[in-house]
Amino acid sequence: MKKLTPRQEAFAYAYVETGSACEAYRRAYTAGNMSAPVIGVEAYRVLHRPHVSLKVEEIREHLAELEIWKRTDSLMTLAEIAREKETASKERINAVRTLNEMHGWNVQTVQRKGESDSEVDLFTAFADALESIHHGKPLDDEDDED
Repeated sequence: MKKLTPRQEAFAYAYVETGSACEAYRRAYTAGNMSAPVIGVEAYRVLHRPHVSLKVEEIREHLAELEIWKRTDSLMTLAEIAREKETASKERINAVRTLNEMHGWNVQTVQRKGESDSEVDLFTAFADALESIHHGKPLDDEDDED
């Protein structure tokens, strides 16, 4: 691999650290008098130089090797809990909620009956309902009128 300049190497490390090419450019280069759009263009150019992008990948791979617990380990463990029939309903739902959050899926909220200012996420409401059914309790406190 082509040897990087000290600034290119600093850029690669800053990019891996921050995830922002613009911030990495500001840290590695003299950008005090540059406008944000110009920094964006220059950061893009540096990041897309083959030897710089290869250095970024090399750094990421090295960091991945150092991880003791990887994201896939978390996903596999949570999926196992969610699928396990012996696990309590709330724990299974919490595992699914955590998996959804890791994937960036939005959690919807619902308003509980009788609690006008209280919103809970959909998973909590569902888990509470399952728990009530499991323990033979009614889902709400109101008396049924026939």
